[in-house]
Amino acid sequence: MLKKTNRFLFLFILLVFQQSVIHAQEYWKLVKETNGIRVYTASNISDFKTFKGHIVLDDSIHSFVALINDIEGFTNWGYKLKHISVLEKTSDTLLIYHAIAKVPFPYKNREGVYKNTLHWNSELQTLYVSIEILDDYKEEDPNYVSVRGKGFWRVLVLPSGKLDVTFQMQVNPGGNIPVWIANMFVAKTPYYTLLNIRKTIKNSKYQYKTFSFIK
Repeated sequence: MLKKTNRFLFLFILLVFQQSVIHAQEYWKLVKETNGIRVYTASNISDFKTFKGHIVLDDSIHSFVALINDIEGFTNWGYKLKHISVLEKTSDTLLIYHAIAKVPFPYKNREGVYKNTLHWNSELQTLYVSIEILDDYKEEDPNYVSVRGKGFWRVLVLPSGKLDVTFQMQVNPGGNIPVWIANMFVAKTPYYTLLNIRKTIKNSKYQYKTFSFIK
C-alpha cells in the first residue's frame, strides 16, 4: 500500500512539474536570437520585465567558476558596469560585491550590493549561482540610485563537455526611469553580457584553474 501511495505521489508531482514547464514556456517571449545567443523577456507583477539569456560555451566548468570568482574582472564582460569592488569573499562559493552601472543622461548611475552563492550538483553536473541584491547592506549613496532584484546563473555541463548557460534576472532600476524606457533596453543586458563572456573566458587566467567543490 505504501509503495502504491509513493508511486501515485511521484506521478502527481511529475504531472504538476510538466504543466509548470509548459506554462513557463508560454510565459517567455523570444526577443533576440543572434550569434548563438537567445534572449527572452517576460512580464511580471513589478512592471519591469524579467530577462533570460542563453548560450552554449565551448569551455570547462572550472573556467566558468574562475570567471565568476574574478569579481574585479566583471567590468570586462558585465554590460554597462562602470565600477566594481569586493566587499566579502569568504570562499569560492560565496561572494559579496558592490557594482555601479552606467545609465544614459540625465539619469543617475545605478548601484547595488550583490551576493552570489554558488552550488554544484555533481549528479546533475550543474552549477547554480543565485544572485541576490542586498537592500540593507550599506547606506545609500546620494550620488547613485539603488537597484532591487534577484536572479541566477545555471550552467549545465553537456555530454560533449560544453556548457549550457542560462542567465536570468529581474531588476527594478529604481528612481524616475520610466518603465517603458527600461523595458526597451532589457534585452541588451543578457545579450552583451553573454557575448562578452564568450570572449573573456578564453583569457589564460581562467583556463587553468580548478576548484575543489566541483567534483
